[in-house]
Amino acid sequence: MPHHHLRSLRPGVGLAGMTSMTGLGGLAALLLLSAAAHATTAAVVTPEELGSLRYRIEGEREPLRMRDGLWQGRPAAPGSATVPNARVHTELTARGDLNRDGQEDTVVLLEHDPGGSGRFVHLAVVSRREGRAVMLASRLVGDRVQVRSLKVEGGQILLEVVRAGPGDPSCCPGELATLTWTLQRRGLVPGPERGTPHRLTPSALEGVNWTLTHWAAGEPASLDRPIQWRMQAGRASGFAGCNRFQASAAAAPPDSAGALQFSPPAVTRMACEPEAMQAEARFLAALSSVTAFGYRFGRLVLQGTGSTAATSLLFEPR
Repeated sequence: MPHHHLRSLRPGVGLAGMTSMTGLGGLAALLLLSAAAHATTAAVVTPEELGSLRYRIEGEREPLRMRDGLWQGRPAAPGSATVPNARVHTELTARGDLNRDGQEDTVVLLEHDPGGSGRFVHLAVVSRREGRAVMLASRLVGDRVQVRSLKVEGGQILLEVVRAGPGDPSCCPGELATLTWTLQRRGLVPGPERGTPHRLTPSALEGVNWTLTHWAAGEPASLDRPIQWRMQAGRASGFAGCNRFQASAAAAPPDSAGALQFSPPAVTRMACEPEAMQAEARFLAALSSVTAFGYRFGRLVLQGTGSTAATSLLFEPR
């Protein structure tokens, strides 16, 4: 074991000093702890491995062999433009010991388009076996569900989703619910839902610091000072790129799930470098055109229609 690992435990104490302080038994215990920590770190499945595994999911007879996180099947018919495809969403994962073997497992989400109108979300549990990353189990979550959050808690998978509730068409889910699963010998077994499902309203956005990551899908927002905002008691406030801003936020119409509209923002009057001012102007213009919100694999999406282009701002909770 390198000496700098030991020194990091107590600055200024070398190997000989550590031996004299703890004795050989104490040193052996420290070495074992360090080895265990190293083994745990090495056992963690990397995003690159998640993006290159074979996954078995409902709806496909053959395993999906991912390459760079993507899979593409055969056309539905010779010459057909309809091609089944799937994607692993490594931007949102959760870790925990799901089968109580002392090793962390990784939970990841897959999005599967079999070639029709549906887009199916699947859970998959991946772990390391004999040095290799392998899928242990998978489970269908649903068609066109939105994923708000994913975590492992007490050996249980918790997935917060927006799904189609009573009266919702498949295209437009509006019910917020927390689903649970446990990993058992027969695979992922659904458990009782956490809490009571409720309609998706702007109150779901409150108490979270939202940071702009993309102006649109595939267009990162690379800013020296990130645009951030938070909502509390129906008011949004934050940093727009140069100035602070405030605006009220409410559903419009009030009974429409996922509806959202901001009032004209009140903004401070500071001047910044041109790039920051341009980003701020773009953000505030997009904010004024927002009509709805939803989630995409852990990210918040603000959607709307502006005078020149559609709005689709993406934010991460930070």
